[in-house]
Amino acid sequence: MDDRFPLVASSSIVKGQIFSSFFITPLNTCMKKNALTHKQFAIQHQNKRDTGLTDWWLRNNGIKAQIISNTHSKLIQAQHEAHLLLSNHIDLLTRDQIKALKNFQRKMNTGHIRKKLKPEAAYQVLNISTKVVRLMHRQAKAK
Repeated sequence: MDDRFPLVASSSIVKGQIFSSFFITPLNTCMKKNALTHKQFAIQHQNKRDTGLTDWWLRNNGIKAQIISNTHSKLIQAQHEAHLLLSNHIDLLTRDQIKALKNFQRKMNTGHIRKKLKPEAAYQVLNISTKVVRLMHRQAKAK
């Protein structure tokens, strides 16, 4: 018999019938040890909320949260710029620029290709972004 679970009544045979005993199982001692204090729970809740908000912001800016830790910052910056240009300023881009931006996004979304990309691959996208910013400035100045 397992000593961890105390018996209220033992099984006994009375007049040929077996009466099953009722066990009172103690509260799970493991749960008591792992129970969070109010502060720990608040910290954990805040951490989950902040992680969710960060992931949402990254996703809205065209960046996958999983690639942040193992991708060069220039590539992430270029991915963000490519997303912005294709979503907000596509009317200012030429066909070749659109093709180059989509090609870069495809490479960044493919894991084995992204791992092989060097930071210099971002320069083409960042140069296109600079050209579009200059063009927008000229258009705003002309108005």
